[in-house]
Amino acid sequence: MLLRSRPPTPDGVFLLSMRGLDTQPLSAEEAVLRLLGAWGVADHEVAQLGAEERLARCHTIAAGLQAVLVLDNAGSEAQVRPLLPREGRQMVVVTSRRTLVGLEGVRRMELGALTQQESTSLLRSVVGAGRVDAEPDAVRSVTELCGGLPLALRVAANCAATRPSWSLRRLADRLTDEDRRLDSLSAGDLRLNTAFSLSYSRLAPETARMFRLVSLVPGQDFSVPSAAVLAGVSLATAEDAPSGWAWWPCWVSPRC
Repeated sequence: MLLRSRPPTPDGVFLLSMRGLDTQPLSAEEAVLRLLGAWGVADHEVAQLGAEERLARCHTIAAGLQAVLVLDNAGSEAQVRPLLPREGRQMVVVTSRRTLVGLEGVRRMELGALTQQESTSLLRSVVGAGRVDAEPDAVRSVTELCGGLPLALRVAANCAATRPSWSLRRLADRLTDEDRRLDSLSAGDLRLNTAFSLSYSRLAPETARMFRLVSLVPGQDFSVPSAAVLAGVSLATAEDAPSGWAWWPCWVSPRC
């Protein structure tokens, strides 16, 4: 899907879903076709160009745009590397569940959990200011139990919004049960455990094994040395295994 919006940039903001975790991710070539169409190049003109000519035309147009291009949910470097700007003032933002360590000439920014204030604002926007402001202690419990994860908070907010007879304390109490928390964080086809399962299914076997083993560590945190001991591998191997562990990191190209 490719969407366009108006300022803050004069030539707009473009969002392109790369479908990185799908069985058929969007290829760089398909992305180029969609961008050329969004930037006004006629279909018959595109059809006359070869793959390299299309990419060159894409870069030529991009160099003249003062715009933001968001490549959302990228699955690999190969998907996005051809689309990064070579010149001009276009900014490209790449979001991915993987670290994409092979990308060069970029600025990396890891997106952490939402703060308490940000989490409360999200709940207020979905559930309603009145209900949220009436139960500050319950709101604090919900945000803490959701770990500040935007998806978890959105699911919890949807549950509360569609159950106006529920108090937010009731929602918080349901989330307190650790054995049922993931199952409770579901609203229709929006499910937190589905998102985790999808990410887990794309891990390399050795990384997936490491994840299973570190779940045996008591407490919320673990260190690389403890993971190495559990997995029976060297410290260097344990350090290399989690190269794709980051949850929703984001990279921004340096040109803006």
